[in-house]
Amino acid sequence: MKRQRKKYLRPSHPWEKERMDAEDKLLHKYGLRRKEEVWRTETLLRNFRRQARQLLAASGPQAELESKQLLSRLRRLGLVGEGAILDDVLGLNVENLLERRLQTLIHRKELGQDSTSGSTTRAPRPHSHRR
Repeated sequence: MKRQRKKYLRPSHPWEKERMDAEDKLLHKYGLRRKEEVWRTETLLRNFRRQARQLLAASGPQAELESKQLLSRLRRLGLVGEGAILDDVLGLNVENLLERRLQTLIHRKELGQDSTSGSTTRAPRPHSHRR
């Protein structure tokens, strides 16, 4: 059985005000429920950018094949255009990835429930304790 792993890295300094404010803006702008979703997106972007940097430094047939595969994956995700090169991958940011989420589109059209509306809290129900 495959081992489950975290799909994100937590920030190295948990109480940086600038980072926390930037995360809060992203939460409200894209309708995210928790900061883990921002961290997951940052980790995904970090991996794409790392792979692109390594492929730019490498040469040979294997590097060309892997760069084609990376660009086709990003094209499938709708993050880069048809004639994109590896330098375009380095220009991506977190907001590019968050724009492509289905949850973002639903949040923009206001079709789903807002996570701050308190829709998850239950109303108290009257009951009696009779025997």
